[in-house]
Amino acid sequence: MGVILAGCGGGNRDGLTVRAAEAVKNADLVIGSGRILDRLEGYIKSDKAEAVISGEQLSMIKARLQEEPSAKIVVLFSGDTGIFSGAENLGKALKNEGFEYEVLPGVSSFALMAAAMKRSYKDALLLSAHGREVDIIKEVLRGRDMYVLTDGKNSPNELCKLISEAGLSGISACVGEFLGYVNQKLTYGTASEISKGSFEGPSVLFVEGTKKHTGSVPGIPDEEFIRGDVPMTKRMIRAGILSLLSPREADVCWDIGAGTGSVSVELAGFSKTVYAVEKEPEAVELIKKNREKFGAWNMKVVSGSAPECIGELESPDVVFVGGSGGKLKEIIGKAMKMNPGAAIAVTAVTLETLNLAVSVLESYGREAEVMQIGVSKAKKMGKSSLMKAENPVFIISSGRTGS
Repeated sequence: MGVILAGCGGGNRDGLTVRAAEAVKNADLVIGSGRILDRLEGYIKSDKAEAVISGEQLSMIKARLQEEPSAKIVVLFSGDTGIFSGAENLGKALKNEGFEYEVLPGVSSFALMAAAMKRSYKDALLLSAHGREVDIIKEVLRGRDMYVLTDGKNSPNELCKLISEAGLSGISACVGEFLGYVNQKLTYGTASEISKGSFEGPSVLFVEGTKKHTGSVPGIPDEEFIRGDVPMTKRMIRAGILSLLSPREADVCWDIGAGTGSVSVELAGFSKTVYAVEKEPEAVELIKKNREKFGAWNMKVVSGSAPECIGELESPDVVFVGGSGGKLKEIIGKAMKMNPGAAIAVTAVTLETLNLAVSVLESYGREAEVMQIGVSKAKKMGKSSLMKAENPVFIISSGRTGS
């Protein structure tokens, strides 16, 4: 094969596979970045090595093959050719020009980092902030282990600074420098500690996943929540609420009268940000504990009474009112003023609250849907099992309008 695109792992001789090493040895021309060729100095003859930037690779290959059609050319890429590699674009360009080429994979920086930490990366998020932008907070909130390729601008300390500023300073992290080399170095710490460090680039940042509930299915079992004497929206009711509200990944949600935070935790698994608003001090503490237990870091706990404390919040896409303190009309009014198309759901156990919720929604031109959920559970009574009913709950809802 005249042209070979080869991954070289961390960029040293040991990072080359046997086939890639053989190709380099027999090549008439080896093309790569200055950093890669410097690390392979002594292995590639200087008269065969050409350091070029990515945009010049194709023109150099064309020029050499026009001069010597049988020339054997190897283009080296750091890491693996199959992930966040310039090999993909160069391969497409070669194909468009009618050149045949072969691809030889390498050991990715993710694999080197995982091996150095003695961890798996099979379920992790693999991201690149090397020469590109990444919404690091959004990715952290997915809750999975995460490996990030970094560069001088998006360095590990700068990324961890953003993570810390978002209120996630205690998340565990690790930075891998000189991966695959004898001077390989791992630095463990919290996001806050890493943000104060200085690291040689390019390196890999690992952020440990913390979210226990990822929002795959609504309806976390009631017993999983930390409970107190504060009322809690039960599992089947929560599942109904989420079904009616249908939160989306980019949504901002309000949970007014959040209680223990059970609905907020559920919403957090499906949305961008959740504001859990609660006025009772005991309940506020429970919300914070459940936020930590479930790793629902995109929950923001707001201590105060609605509607007074919600005016400065982000405009909502989704609004749930589990407790209004007698100010349901004012709360919905504030939400409607900020986003007339927001999805809204209100729970009620009395006919008076039911009628009020319907009336308020209709006064804003919104059609109100009313659902009653009555849950009964089997309970042992001696040798028999009887169904024990819980109090029926009304859910009054109005789906989002517009886009």
